[in-house]
Amino acid sequence: MPGSGDPQSAGQPARAASAAAMRQRRRRWRQKLGLVRISIALDPEDVDNLVRLGRLRGADRGDKEALTTAVVGIAGQAIKRGVTL
Repeated sequence: MPGSGDPQSAGQPARAASAAAMRQRRRRWRQKLGLVRISIALDPEDVDNLVRLGRLRGADRGDKEALTTAVVGIAGQAIKRGVTL
């Protein structure tokens, strides 16, 4: 509909969001959900232990998403079981 403010309605192609805009959207989404983002360093022994425990496939040693899933899974189980060190 002309004049509605929609770029496509004016015959202009839609622009893809920039990488920075996408990062900002993800940050706001996490913030809205109350999530906290952290960064950790895993040494090769930690990764080996994740594989040994069956939390990570050997082929996924360098896959950040698979490593994240493995670490978050172990942390969640520890919290549910009340594990303390």
